[in-house]
Amino acid sequence: MPRLAEDLGHHTLCLSVWGNRGPTVVHWEASKQPVSDQLRLGLVMSCTHCATGKAFSAFLPSDMTRAFIEKDLRLHRMPGENAQTQADAFEAELADARQRGITRATNATPSHLHHVPVNAFSTPVSDRNGAMSMALSVTAPASRLPADWGGEVPRKPGTECCARCDWYGAADAMD
Repeated sequence: MPRLAEDLGHHTLCLSVWGNRGPTVVHWEASKQPVSDQLRLGLVMSCTHCATGKAFSAFLPSDMTRAFIEKDLRLHRMPGENAQTQADAFEAELADARQRGITRATNATPSHLHHVPVNAFSTPVSDRNGAMSMALSVTAPASRLPADWGGEVPRKPGTECCARCDWYGAADAMD
């Protein structure tokens, strides 16, 4: 993963699996300018508010993620926000991600974890049968990682390659 981190612009990389509590970090590859000192193995992420969680929400079967998504949407619903409107907007975001093969999360305000505005992109990593087994995410301060779909990370060949690599390709990338 160090080589991939360098190829993608020296951003922080995160490799996650779907755990019994949702998206769970199994490896961090910090950049030369880490996004946070709070990045820990075992960190469980939101299914609806971070790129990693959105990747699992978009690319895993809905029977695996539905309860997690519903709970997350409920926890993050703004006062007066219509639950169906919120769910429909999130489903539209997932449909767009499925079409693109990559998810993103943009934050104009500092997150509770990173303490700075952060942008992130995440792509599914598939097993040899084509099923999503992991998510590979690229994260950096918003000042260093543009959020637009035409930016360097979503267009990088390495990012597209990760969307199609299998378990063995991901293991090779960690060397």
